[in-house]
Amino acid sequence: MPHGLREPSMPRPGVLPVWALCVFVWLVLALPTPGWCIDDTVNQGEPAGLGAQAGSAVRSVAVADVRADIDASKPLKKQHWGVECNGVVRLIGEMPQPSVPANPGVDAAGMDRVGIAAPAMGGDVGIALRSAETDSLSSGAPRCELAMVDGARSFLPFARAFWFASRVWIEPWPGSHDEQIVLQWHDYDFDLALNPLMALIVQGDRAQLLVRWEAGSGATVDRTNIRMQILWDGESRQISGHWANLVIHARISPDLGDDAFLEFWIDGHKAASYRGPIGYRPRNPALNQLNYAKVGIYHWLVGNPWDPRYLLRSVYVRRSVLVQDPVDPYVLEQVSPLLR
Repeated sequence: MPHGLREPSMPRPGVLPVWALCVFVWLVLALPTPGWCIDDTVNQGEPAGLGAQAGSAVRSVAVADVRADIDASKPLKKQHWGVECNGVVRLIGEMPQPSVPANPGVDAAGMDRVGIAAPAMGGDVGIALRSAETDSLSSGAPRCELAMVDGARSFLPFARAFWFASRVWIEPWPGSHDEQIVLQWHDYDFDLALNPLMALIVQGDRAQLLVRWEAGSGATVDRTNIRMQILWDGESRQISGHWANLVIHARISPDLGDDAFLEFWIDGHKAASYRGPIGYRPRNPALNQLNYAKVGIYHWLVGNPWDPRYLLRSVYVRRSVLVQDPVDPYVLEQVSPLLR
């Protein structure tokens, strides 16, 4: 990979949270979904569309098509996503408080690792996600991420088109030699410890968006047949140091017949357009439905030592949404207003 960016080696997560049991029951056993698994990400009292502008002729996104929603402007305890940060791996609604404090005696101990805050020069507040090298590990790595993993609707549609859009403030790390993943899509076969099937990686003054897929004809059993392609390689300042709207339109599948693709926009400008396979072929086909999205900071350990010039890393999330495409597909102009 150019600019010193290396392939991350993903650690094997620890004990699975409660949502894993929920999905196992729903998908594998084909039993009725228990009440505690039901995803009600979208408030049924909201209007029939999201993101419409007054007098606009552009069709707005239907509430029913919003599969997952992280929104800093609404009470976090009532939302439906997971937190992996500073040793905490829990659904936000199960936490005593919708925040994660720092441990005593660590770098930047006075700053919560998860909380509502504004960047130093950012204006709008967001969900602040902070990670220090001295923090407790979460699922085997320094990280502070939000994961769309609460309920079956929260997972990425497989072989069907969808939108993943995030309004984020990524702190600049000029000159740093280590790498952080700030957006990623991950598979669910944790035993294989595969790298993300999509990752947006920041290393100092450079950033890259890449995808991976299983190139063999059979199930993915190791990394032998996995291929990787960089879709965008640019200056990190394009996505950091300001509130950036990062929008992806995609269909994921490793099978050519499913016509997988990915389009990537930065603040309304198309940065990448790719048509080809994306993702893995799990040994259990039910796991096709369990790919999931994450936003925040992930710093893998193998071959990626922490740059000591940056004791604390920060990313702020104003909103991050997963939207399924209806029969009449959405376009960028319909999805982008969700991030305002």
